[in-house]
Amino acid sequence: MSTAFKRILVPVDFSDHAEAAVETALTVFGEGADEIVLLTVYEGMQSRYTSMRMSEDMDSVMDESAKKSMGAFQEKLSGRHKSLRSLVKKGNPAAKIIDIAILK
Repeated sequence: MSTAFKRILVPVDFSDHAEAAVETALTVFGEGADEIVLLTVYEGMQSRYTSMRMSEDMDSVMDESAKKSMGAFQEKLSGRHKSLRSLVKKGNPAAKIIDIAILK
């Protein structure tokens, strides 16, 4: 018996292990899922030892790097699922994963 899922959330860090997790999600849930969401979360530069401007500049660099990495990661999976999308978020990884997981 196969259970259909609306959304499968796969947190990724662009490692070989993350790629294996995505492959597993596609193999196990791919056909029955309406959507597979790849999520990466970066913590950002929040330090009392840096200026606000420096933190913003570093966050911008981190955001662009994460988006570029996610684009390359998702391109490798192109055509593997009818609705594969990606998200790049800033914050505490565990908290963001939970936030995205419980969104309706």
